[in-house]
Amino acid sequence: MKGDANTGTYAKAAEPYVPSSFNEIFGNADAIAQIRKYAVDIDNGVERKPLLLAGPPGTGKTASAHLIAKERGWKVVEMNAGDYRDAESINSIAATAASSRHLFGGSNMVLFDEIDELMPRFDTGAAAAIEKLISHTRSPIIFIADDQWSQSIRFLRGKVDTVQFKRLDSASVRSAVILFAKKNRIAVSEKLLDLIVAKAAGDARSAINDAWALAGAGEDDADALGTRNRKEEIFGVLDKVFKSYTVSASLFAIMNADEEQGMLINWIGENIPKRYRRISEIYSAYDSLSLASIYLSRASRSQYYTYWRYANVFISSGVALSKEQPPDMMSRYTYPKQIKSMSES
Repeated sequence: MKGDANTGTYAKAAEPYVPSSFNEIFGNADAIAQIRKYAVDIDNGVERKPLLLAGPPGTGKTASAHLIAKERGWKVVEMNAGDYRDAESINSIAATAASSRHLFGGSNMVLFDEIDELMPRFDTGAAAAIEKLISHTRSPIIFIADDQWSQSIRFLRGKVDTVQFKRLDSASVRSAVILFAKKNRIAVSEKLLDLIVAKAAGDARSAINDAWALAGAGEDDADALGTRNRKEEIFGVLDKVFKSYTVSASLFAIMNADEEQGMLINWIGENIPKRYRRISEIYSAYDSLSLASIYLSRASRSQYYTYWRYANVFISSGVALSKEQPPDMMSRYTYPKQIKSMSES
């Protein structure tokens, strides 16, 4: 999934498995065919509008974007909701993409993940800068959105070709989990598999995350999955991380979070001193976050995404298990200074 030097945080949650080929993307063959046709046209010099990959989470949109780049030898230059996406940042991306070939001869592909999460309040000038990028670069450009009708991206209408990813049926989700389990030598019983698939509600990424987290567990442990809430409020996520005394509870909390890893680090880091009182607890918690940042950076540079797994463990259970006594839950959470400063500017 993703990678420029300043975009080391591009997964929303635990990402134990990244498809290595389009054969491992299930249930959206038509969408994949459209993406491949676009790539062939671009490499043949055919003028094309950028693509907007749209559809529910966990259907293979981001994986497909990275796979087409791999297939065509394109370098991915990416921005997502965890990055500054103001005009200055986008113009910097545009400058990189403008050198339409990278060092090894392939194109630079510009990828805007989670484009429907643009926030005009923070992403000042983003729409105009993106429109300029579209009109001035010949590099392939791909946008990814869960909600193609979001008002925040209405400026893209008429300027992109939409590729629709549909919600996966149970058979496709099951196939994805079985393949993941086989490649990683994880035992998942039929009963547990049935529960995972049913609770994933068409989201293969969620199902794979659950299979990974419950590897070797019994059916009774599947109750920890609960009913998946993909829009869990950030304060609820923070509560679960700071209150938890187990690896699984805190890990599930960030897996269900509607925040990418970099933003989770900002939120947790800002509030550690409000929850932990002992210096040793605070030191250990920040040490875990620093290790998480290191693994995210390594994933970005090496494009070896198993590092995301380690990062998520440090973000969640690394922080949760740093406490030596019950946390102080009386103080209110505060916004990360980064967000606060942007909102005041």
